[in-house]
Amino acid sequence: MGKTSGRLVITGHDPRGRAVIVSDRIEPEIELAGAGVRARFLWGRDDIATFPDDGAVPDQAGGMPPPGGFRYSTLSIAAGATGDYHEFIVRALGDMAEPDVPGFHQTPTLDVIIVLEGELVLELDDGEQRVLGAGDSVVLNGVRHRWHNRGTETAVLAAVVIGARTTRDQRAGA
Repeated sequence: MGKTSGRLVITGHDPRGRAVIVSDRIEPEIELAGAGVRARFLWGRDDIATFPDDGAVPDQAGGMPPPGGFRYSTLSIAAGATGDYHEFIVRALGDMAEPDVPGFHQTPTLDVIIVLEGELVLELDDGEQRVLGAGDSVVLNGVRHRWHNRGTETAVLAAVVIGARTTRDQRAGA
């Protein structure tokens, strides 16, 4: 698929509080929607980090982080696989996705994204679109959006997704 290796180096602290390498491994890609849509789920947590820590993999309750939690992953969308990706979004995100407009979704998250390879098109709900290439970044502030790979090569992005509160949560006292 992409050229990225998937190597993940994890640090932590030894019993004396000194920095150590806890793990250095290759994280495999997982097929999300056939061979054309793949992801590496690299790291995340649902709680607030407290240091020093031993670098152990934190517990995570699910795919979407709670407010203050986060997920770190990469996503690959092959050329010609945008439709498969949009169908995956409908299946995976439930009521956060729109079956009538496949691919469009809105999550209660702050998403920090960098395109690592290829080219992706970000489409917003008003029809505005931006082409993003390798090295370009975008911050999605809980907005309705979808992604397209209209290029001729696989596009790879890295994402840090941070759980946020919505005004609906605040009204409900969450």
